[in-house]
Amino acid sequence: DRGGGGRTGQRGSSGAGVEPNRTDTHTPMARLQNYIDEAYVPTQQEDIPTIAATLKVSGDVIPALIDPCAADGETLLQLAAAWGITPEKTYGIEVNYRRHAALAQRLPSGNSLLADITMAKCSTWAFDIAYVNPPYGDFSTFERWESTFLNWITHRLRSGGVLYWVCLLYTSRCV
Repeated sequence: DRGGGGRTGQRGSSGAGVEPNRTDTHTPMARLQNYIDEAYVPTQQEDIPTIAATLKVSGDVIPALIDPCAADGETLLQLAAAWGITPEKTYGIEVNYRRHAALAQRLPSGNSLLADITMAKCSTWAFDIAYVNPPYGDFSTFERWESTFLNWITHRLRSGGVLYWVCLLYTSRCV
């Protein structure tokens, strides 16, 4: 994870039977790591069960889940399985060709996108749950990567959707 370790946020309960449990964990990490390998810092495998336990999905409607920085999709699919979300309702976006190739192998055809998030076209209010472990750092002179991802994803979540935002502790106070 990106230094804040599994910090979760919510927007309310979703019509898809999504109910967040409030749990925060914090794992320190050097900021320099954010710039290595195209700012890719994967969620630690040992953190995934803790993250998954913070949400209860119930009801007849299967929620749609997206990770706009999905890497190879391992975390995305583990969370989807833990929450009972089918691969057909699981979506991922990745900018790196090598990681996207692995993601595309794991998701159904059409559910993965090789794209820069700033160029990705996606319906507004299309998803019930978003898991976002974005890169951190300067995107331009005027904007940071984490702000770009936050702005993009908040317009894709349905009213009452749940946003899992993996962030540095100090960033959560600034965004």
